[in-house]
Amino acid sequence: MLKAITIPMLIALAALSQLVHAEVVDESWRQVYDFQSKMAAQGSSKAQFTLGEMYENGRGVAKNYDTAIDWYNKAKSTGHADAEQRITMLNRAIEQQANDNEKAVAKRKADKEKAVAKRKADKEKAVAKRKAEKERAQQKAIEQKRAAEVKRKEQASEKKSVAKAKKAAKQKKSAQAKLSPEERAKKIKAAQERAKKIAQENEKKQQQEADAALEKYRSSMSAKASTDKDEPKAKIPEKYIDPFE
Repeated sequence: MLKAITIPMLIALAALSQLVHAEVVDESWRQVYDFQSKMAAQGSSKAQFTLGEMYENGRGVAKNYDTAIDWYNKAKSTGHADAEQRITMLNRAIEQQANDNEKAVAKRKADKEKAVAKRKADKEKAVAKRKAEKERAQQKAIEQKRAAEVKRKEQASEKKSVAKAKKAAKQKKSAQAKLSPEERAKKIKAAQERAKKIAQENEKKQQQEADAALEKYRSSMSAKASTDKDEPKAKIPEKYIDPFE
């Protein structure tokens, strides 16, 4: 029979036992409260003090410091020796509880303000980030557009140059095709003569530059010979030999 009792059953029995015990305790405190109330109404300072303790600690009744003080004051007026001390202690407890409540309210307020400030800062940061990303995207788009425009112009210019070169080549080819053999031979001869003339002009220019260099060299050698004649210790050659002759 005992083996059939499972753990859930034991838990349920324990809960039922606690419930029964709580009901018994509550019933006992209710009986105490009823009895102490009758005695307090008859002027018992002890009963009045006991009711103050019950309200102070929440035994058999809901905890209520104000009602507890009222009963302690009644007990004090009927001559209970400990009532004054208990009133003082309870007033301190009420004051401490008020301070704690005030601090708790202030803390909740500060936490709320801090949370609001953080949300605001996060929102501003997110807005600034989106703005910066948007500006970067716009700047990138502008740069890409400029680069595309530059590339388009370069391609157009290159295309135009190629087309111009093709057109010139085509025109040249067409013009050559229209020439008779005699005219073509005449143009070739004229081009050869221009080339020959240019070559002669270049040769003449080079000859002039060589003559100028030779004249400059001869002048410098003559000046040197005159200087050497003025110096008695210098050896003067009998005849000047021009290396370019």
